[in-house]
Amino acid sequence: MSSSKRQFHLVGRVLGVSSNNKGQIKALNLLNDEGTHRIKLSSSLRSQPWTLELGTWISVQGTEKYKSKTNQVKRKAKQIQPHPGLRQLSKPGSGDPCPALEIKGPQSLENPPDSNAVKAPAGKILVCQKSKCRKRAGADLCKLLKQSLDEQGLADSIQVQGTGCLKRCKSAPNLVVLPKKARHSNIKPQEIPALLEEHFG
Repeated sequence: MSSSKRQFHLVGRVLGVSSNNKGQIKALNLLNDEGTHRIKLSSSLRSQPWTLELGTWISVQGTEKYKSKTNQVKRKAKQIQPHPGLRQLSKPGSGDPCPALEIKGPQSLENPPDSNAVKAPAGKILVCQKSKCRKRAGADLCKLLKQSLDEQGLADSIQVQGTGCLKRCKSAPNLVVLPKKARHSNIKPQEIPALLEEHFG
């Protein structure tokens, strides 16, 4: 068989949404420890007046179909519920290695959140969490950055955070170092110590 259908249940944070020309949310990107999951909404869910803020924890249930020819999993949500209790479980240095920016209001997947909208500590590293960057170790990059910062004693003053598309998909993975707004592309694990030394050494 080329495809198989089964039930799924995922819990994670809203990384972005896409809407149709009627303003209805037709799909969302969910971020959890396993990576980014694109989930389409069923027709019954699309008709509901959803307000899905970036960074919000939600529980999604529905059906998924695995296509062996393309090695892809396509998911359709049948039920979406808020998961407010998980906010209290998130502690600094644990849980999501690359938490999404907390942005109020609807946010398109195509429009990255404004990094200036979040007050920065002594320094901040924004790591792109769009699909191409995540496929090229964008999530692992967050973990390695946090480990290196911890080893250098910078974990308390430098924050690692996920952000929207940085418009350099061909050069993934991408990141931006604040406050200098220095952009880096094609980041490899072995380059992280030198990068941190360059900006925060």
